[in-house]
Amino acid sequence: MLCLGLGGRWGENVNVSRQLLQYATQRPSQRFVTDVGTMNHMYVLLGFRLPANVVCVNGPAVEHHLLLNKEPPATLRFSFPDGRVDGLLLNLEEANQRPLEAEFQALLHRRPEHHLQIAPVRYRPVFVPLLVFLEPQPYMIRSLGGVLVSP
Repeated sequence: MLCLGLGGRWGENVNVSRQLLQYATQRPSQRFVTDVGTMNHMYVLLGFRLPANVVCVNGPAVEHHLLLNKEPPATLRFSFPDGRVDGLLLNLEEANQRPLEAEFQALLHRRPEHHLQIAPVRYRPVFVPLLVFLEPQPYMIRSLGGVLVSP
């Protein structure tokens, strides 16, 4: 039982993507940008449809890693339309597992450090009761969550 409670973070990046997608869906008049990995999660979660108000920064990552551009090989490559950006959806769990594409990182660095927690940090169940007595430690974390980076 203890081993299960201490288990890995498998699938947590998709859970965070689900929460970020829900946030974006509830705000249809706003336009958000996210990384390609998170967009791929959203694409699958929506039944292989792109979210209406979430885009990625066009570049090599969209060209080579966006699921929509993978198959069939002879199709024209999809690119996102340019437009205003109301916020960046940052999947911290995804960023912890692999480096975000350079195009999205460049956009992040141009934004102020105002972050709104959308998907909260989640702790492994076995440690939740202990957080009353102990300071949180990295090994206690199940998911880093996700944030909205606003202009």
